[in-house]
Amino acid sequence: MKLNLRRKLFVLILFAAIPVVLRPQVTSTEPPHIQFCELYTHPRSYAGKLIQLHALVYGKKRPWIDDATYGPPCKAYMTIELVIPKEGSEPHEVLRDSAFRSFEQGIKTPDTRVMADVQGIFEPRLAVQNQAKANFPTGQFVLLKVTDVVLLPVPRK
Repeated sequence: MKLNLRRKLFVLILFAAIPVVLRPQVTSTEPPHIQFCELYTHPRSYAGKLIQLHALVYGKKRPWIDDATYGPPCKAYMTIELVIPKEGSEPHEVLRDSAFRSFEQGIKTPDTRVMADVQGIFEPRLAVQNQAKANFPTGQFVLLKVTDVVLLPVPRK
């Protein structure tokens, strides 16, 4: 009798544990959040990868992004051009939700700076500037998604 009860208890526990063991692992679809200094220091590590940055957007016609965290000084630096794919462009498509519309409006509005978390694909490049042919690193960030948009007024001079 005791053996039969133990056997039933064992089978019950076994069947209760099967769904836990067989449940698929939930993985995060969010790209890694990278600090700008890390990106500036090791740009090749992130080449062609989907990453997330907390950025300030500068410029209206040819926007570029920079660190919005104002962390400790970084020994490396690069200019990162922000590329916003046109609607329907392949292979990259921006998620054009309300956050993106706010972001886009902020870029177009004079005397406004945009701060946001941006997700996209980073591509480092080497550019040549001036007649002296001085090389300095640059990059390109292809925007795919925008979240946590904050529009900041820029004081007039």
